[in-house]
Amino acid sequence: MSLVNQSKDESYVASESKRLPSIGVSSCLMGQPVRFDGNHKKNNLVTEYLKDKFNLVSICPEVAIGMGVPRQPIRLMQAEKNTVRALGVRDHTLDVTDELRNFAVDIAPTLATFSGYIFKKDSPSCGVFGVKLYETEGMSAKSGRGIFAEQVLRANPNMPVEEEGRLNDLELKDNFIRRVFIYHDWQSRVRQGLTCHSFEEFHRIHKFTLLAHDQHCYRQLGKYVAGCTKKELKKRSECYIAEFMNALKNIPTVDQNINVIMHIMGFLKRDLTSTDKAELVRTMNKYRVGDVSREVPLTLISHHLKNYPNQYLSSQHYLNHAMPI
Repeated sequence: MSLVNQSKDESYVASESKRLPSIGVSSCLMGQPVRFDGNHKKNNLVTEYLKDKFNLVSICPEVAIGMGVPRQPIRLMQAEKNTVRALGVRDHTLDVTDELRNFAVDIAPTLATFSGYIFKKDSPSCGVFGVKLYETEGMSAKSGRGIFAEQVLRANPNMPVEEEGRLNDLELKDNFIRRVFIYHDWQSRVRQGLTCHSFEEFHRIHKFTLLAHDQHCYRQLGKYVAGCTKKELKKRSECYIAEFMNALKNIPTVDQNINVIMHIMGFLKRDLTSTDKAELVRTMNKYRVGDVSREVPLTLISHHLKNYPNQYLSSQHYLNHAMPI
């Protein structure tokens, strides 16, 4: 789905009808020939692997603001008073900075419904990490962030974002997907009308996921949930989700995952036989040394839950999304 010639209402209705998290994607990564030279940068991981998991909404801000295809390329330039402008490479009188920012403002209602965003790396409009920032003609000594991307992130600080190049890293890819689904869960609760009960439930079902990413943060966030009243709900929940999504940026280590799996085993200790427990320990040791992935011991636990149902464990996102999404 493209947002270039599409109304905001159409995008939202399509997302709701598919009942999938919507994520923004730079149009060139979807194979659309919208780059300055008329080419694309189709990314198969995005177009094939993620297409059935998310509602992909393609956006090219440069085309959306009226820049043609092909067109003069732009780049980030350091301007007066430490400001950054998006100027034409050949003709510096071409300045599309304000247009790119205004476009992000114009589609802000749609962006607020997104549960994630995949940007094109190195783009002066869409790059997130380390975009070349030129101080003088022909020289780049600093790194910046694309003008459009900067505006999007400023308006949606909790939204998971990545660049397509970083998604080649298996852990970063899986972590991005996990963050999108969790953020989508939060957005759904807010859209339905967040209550103290649903706030507490969110914290409960994501307990083990948060413990794997940041144990200290889990304990701190519990303070926002405990004893929350309707009067305090808005303020507490806003602080909570900001810290929660920031904690999820940390990639869990093997030891952190093992600690969580051991904690989960504690809930089953009265049900599992000594043989079952020994098998789980052996599997975790294999995971510790890298012979198997994290999903192997978690799948084994899921198998035991079929024989020994536990409602609390079954509700946990950490187990429900154990297998690669």
